[in-house]
Amino acid sequence: MLELQVSPDMISTVTEIPRGQESWFKNFKFDMNPCKEFLNQEFINSNLSKSVRRSYVKESYAHLLTYI
Repeated sequence: MLELQVSPDMISTVTEIPRGQESWFKNFKFDMNPCKEFLNQEFINSNLSKSVRRSYVKESYAHLLTYI
């Protein structure tokens, strides 16, 4: 069994994205067009304004989301 300890600091280190403590607004309109290449074919034209389920994402990318 493999156990990984993941923290926000660890993700920041691995991805080289600084932790900026930016606030997130739930009503933010996100442009999904650049992200459509990561979605399964049946969900490309879905209204994904609230959330994107792991099952919507192509399997190769879904594993990465699980790790993160």
